[in-house]
Amino acid sequence: MRTLDQITTAVRRSESATILELTYAICAYDVLMSKLKVEEIPTQLQEYFIASDSDPKKYIEWVNDPVNADAVAWHKAFIKTE
Repeated sequence: MRTLDQITTAVRRSESATILELTYAICAYDVLMSKLKVEEIPTQLQEYFIASDSDPKKYIEWVNDPVNADAVAWHKAFIKTE
């Protein structure tokens, strides 16, 4: 299986990822979020609750949407990860 970074990069570039990869990526990000000490920084805790209660497509906004060709092009040009 690809790394979490590789899966995330593929999705941000509007490339394919398997359902299994996406399932594990979501779980990995959930574990990561649970390990953060957001309760110590109220603004981060607030942002966590905003994100968790939001429609993901609306939360990431158009500038981060993998169906937005401009966002995909920007990511490919400026975030050069393999």
